[in-house]
Order: sequence, then C-alpha cells, then structure tokens
Amino acid sequence: MRISSASKLWSVLLLLLCCSSSPVFASVNPNDKAKESILFSSSAADGWEEISRTDEDVWYIDMKSISRQPKGILKVTAKRVPVRGSKSFTMIQGILQKGGKDVKSYAFTETEFEIDCSKDVYRILNNRHFDMKEKEIEAFKYPNSEWKSVEPDSVPEYMKTDLCAQEKKAK
Repeated sequence: MRISSASKLWSVLLLLLCCSSSPVFASVNPNDKAKESILFSSSAADGWEEISRTDEDVWYIDMKSISRQPKGILKVTAKRVPVRGSKSFTMIQGILQKGGKDVKSYAFTETEFEIDCSKDVYRILNNRHFDMKEKEIEAFKYPNSEWKSVEPDSVPEYMKTDLCAQEKKAK
C-alpha cells in the first residue's frame, strides 16, 4: 500500500505530538467524575499503572507489556487518556478526521515505546487511537523511528525513571 506525502506528514505530526511534554490528546470529560473513575479503575484492574496526571490527560503504562529486548532495551506500551474538549482533543480529532475517520467517540491512544536505559534515549514504534468502546480508529507505525533524548519532566522521563530503576533491581 502506497502512503501519500500528506499521510506521512500527519503521521510525523502525530509522532511529534505524542511525546511532547505538553499534553496533546483529550478524551476524559473533567466534569464527569463518574466516567473518569470508571475509565481509571478499569485501566488499573487490567494491569495499567498510572505514571502521570495533569489537567489535560492521564498516562498509564501496561505493566504486562514490559519486555526486555537485546542490548538492554525495554519495550513498553503506554496509554494516554486525555481530557475531552481540550484544545489538544480538538486537534487530534481534526488530524484523524482528515484521514476520513469518524472520531466523535475518540477516547485514548496507546503508544508502544522502546527505552534504552544506558543511553537515556527512547523511540516510538507505533500509535493506536481508540474510541470509547475500545475499537481501534486509526493506527500509525514508525518502522524507522529515530532515537530521541529523554527530556526532563516528560512522559518518557517518567517511564525511564521507573522502568530503568526496576530493571536495575532485577539484575
């Protein structure tokens, strides 16, 4: 399947937006505490542990997804549950909608990361966007993703700090 230049551009934009230290996606209504706690408790029960919470979003890591790769690299899946109605939410809906997707019920994004604890770098392998029924809306793979430095006060830093510390203890 051939990918157009526009599709590549949107994929790169989604990649850049995913891991910036400022929030990007949004799907939890801050005024609807009942829905919020159902989403959060469901995530915790399924092996997801919260690693970051802001007014814009909540990030979890899937503790069951953590795997050791060759050369001391850790692979992990993170889930971003954003606040519905935020500027970021509107932006990601617009990006997905340009791809012809029905994004009215966008709920969260799962991102697969690789983290190199010894070099203090990470990369993104893929992003998968889901609706409220956990049905995949869109997926983007990054087979040639470049390693990026872990920035202070970012989700990759929180993951690296926690996961690399656990990795050292396990040795």
